[in-house]
Amino acid sequence: MKTTYSYLRDSLEAKELKAGLEFSLGLAAEGSKKLTIAVNSISSCEQFMSEIFESPELNKLRANQIINKKGVSIQLESTQTIQSYNTYETILAIHASPSLLAKIDSNKSVSALILLAEDRDVSEEWLASVEAKALSPKE
Repeated sequence: MKTTYSYLRDSLEAKELKAGLEFSLGLAAEGSKKLTIAVNSISSCEQFMSEIFESPELNKLRANQIINKKGVSIQLESTQTIQSYNTYETILAIHASPSLLAKIDSNKSVSALILLAEDRDVSEEWLASVEAKALSPKE
């Protein structure tokens, strides 16, 4: 069964993106030690991904390479590359579109989804359907 966490704001700041990554790394470290970051488009994610990763790390992720942080392997997927048959377990979705969320929902291997998004991008219906647990700034 998947646990969904959501952190929604009018506008996400760098410190919130970093806190979301740290929270996700903690969950992944307790499980498979693998974290997948899901974005709408790899070609246009640099603006917010550069807030949480140094340039060499981000370049590797965008080149479909795996990086390691705190003992956790991190990979980057997008709406175009995420597959229903792959095993992901822990996913950090940043600014996810409804189509990306649908693809994540269809993958039965996901045990934890952490969603960082702007309020206007996520419907109340979807949040209710997945029984999302709201994260506060302290978490």
